[in-house]
Amino acid sequence: MKITLPKTIQICGKTFSVSTEKVCDGGEFWLSTQQIFCKAKHTERGDEILLHEIAEAILCEYRKRYNKIGGEDNSDYLFVLTHDEFEQFIFELHGALKPFLNFRKKP
Repeated sequence: MKITLPKTIQICGKTFSVSTEKVCDGGEFWLSTQQIFCKAKHTERGDEILLHEIAEAILCEYRKRYNKIGGEDNSDYLFVLTHDEFEQFIFELHGALKPFLNFRKKP
């Protein structure tokens, strides 16, 4: 299944470009250049990969992602946040996804 990715997405008040041009293992994002790369054209899990990268970018912006001591590699992270911080994360996640969601009231 192919999904249609947005060309840009707002994350914590910043515009990130979304691309499938770079070959990477699943997905990745760069805060410094405000880019998200997703292999959605080549996988059944494209929507999950994009959601993962958006969520992780938000948590990085909030400085809630930490490297685990003794982790196997650079991608072994720990996310630590309180319930209030989690609520703020959900607010940001909803804000990033809202333009692409269709929450219509039933008549």
